[in-house]
Amino acid sequence: MGSASDIFEIATALALQHFQKTRCEILVLETGMGGRLDATNAVQSSVSVITPIDFDHEKWLGHSIGQIAKEKAGIIKPRIPVVSAPQRPEAEVVIRQRAEECDARAAIR
Repeated sequence: MGSASDIFEIATALALQHFQKTRCEILVLETGMGGRLDATNAVQSSVSVITPIDFDHEKWLGHSIGQIAKEKAGIIKPRIPVVSAPQRPEAEVVIRQRAEECDARAAIR
């Protein structure tokens, strides 16, 4: 049996295939963990949304808010708007920097 990551990637691919076959008009995908290396990040989105960043999945994402934010900000794509929940200052800096690098309009509430 494959790793949890392999299973998530296969499940994501099957779900995306299903959505395409059924001609789904609106799709909301949530990353499984992190963002930058998540299987859902392969999909070109209309908007990226980042929920409050906190200490979660530290084993894989890092041990500081800045490190975790960098992984989660990996969902920001070139010229695709990003909406973010209010963040800790160190996370907000990372999100704004990534948005600027991607020329993505950012709204952080």
